[in-house]
Amino acid sequence: MKKIIFITAIYIPTILLLTSCGGPKNDAKKVCDCFTELEKKIAPEKEKLSKEIDELQKQGSTEASLKALELSTKLLKISLDTDNECTKMMDEFTKKYKGDNEKYMEFAGAFDNCGKESKN
Repeated sequence: MKKIIFITAIYIPTILLLTSCGGPKNDAKKVCDCFTELEKKIAPEKEKLSKEIDELQKQGSTEASLKALELSTKLLKISLDTDNECTKMMDEFTKKYKGDNEKYMEFAGAFDNCGKESKN
């Protein structure tokens, strides 16, 4: 009988410890980190394109303006494609917490805080 009690006493805290590591705040951090990491990944290309666009706009010719528009479209596409990867993850977690308003609010609040921290 003592063995069963001993095993149970160790087993229950382990489960509680494992489940406390997850949850809305942890999921919000995963999404926030996704956006942050992808933004870092594309930052050099975005900076390069932005500089090219600025230089083309200074030229003032129709040809340069068209090329700047083409690069602006490419820049927008890069940003949208990047956001789509993380948005899918965000949608999954939103669905996960949809039925539990308290957990959803915890997730949304943690995501908002993470976003503010990453901007600082």
